[in-house]
Amino acid sequence: MKNFQNYAVLRKLFLTLSFLLIVCEAANAQVYIGSTFGFTSRKDAGGVSKKDFKFVPEIGYQLNEKVYVGTNLGYRRIGDATNSGFTYACDKYISFGIAPYIRYNLYQNEKVRLFADGVVSVWHAKYKGLQNAGEQTGKNIDGNRWTAGIRPGIAYDATLHFSFMAKIGWLGYSSTKLKGYKATSTWNTDVDTDNLSIGFLYHF
Repeated sequence: MKNFQNYAVLRKLFLTLSFLLIVCEAANAQVYIGSTFGFTSRKDAGGVSKKDFKFVPEIGYQLNEKVYVGTNLGYRRIGDATNSGFTYACDKYISFGIAPYIRYNLYQNEKVRLFADGVVSVWHAKYKGLQNAGEQTGKNIDGNRWTAGIRPGIAYDATLHFSFMAKIGWLGYSSTKLKGYKATSTWNTDVDTDNLSIGFLYHF
């Protein structure tokens, strides 16, 4: 039943996005595609290497000079989530998700744009090797996570069709539900380089 509810949420998000894209096309909006990437490698006090990899394809429409609408399809893998700001520490964290957004240009000149994305996302995650979890310690558990918040970024329009982009920071709300556990919710602000991703956009 819970899996059915999760699929229903994803289906509603997909249908909403499809409707928005149809409206944008009718308004002669400009379509774009692209992707951002993020990678962090660091060692803790014990010399253990920790790696965080993110790959986020993106598609959307530019409605006018200031407003864009689109979605991200994300993949994230953390080799050791002991100290990664997660509610549940684990040996490995893997997630897949969809994140529709509305982007607004806060400032722009001929080449540079500063923007903020208003994002709602739904993720399915696998927590492998839970830590400090009582009887569940060492086990693998699936969970679902959704977030809502604002993410700032900067873009450089190198040509008429090609742009470089960077996103850093996060201000928002998240809720995580693991199988067999109560849901946990948090408000957080994150502006460190672990939340940095860079990439590109191609405007048709």
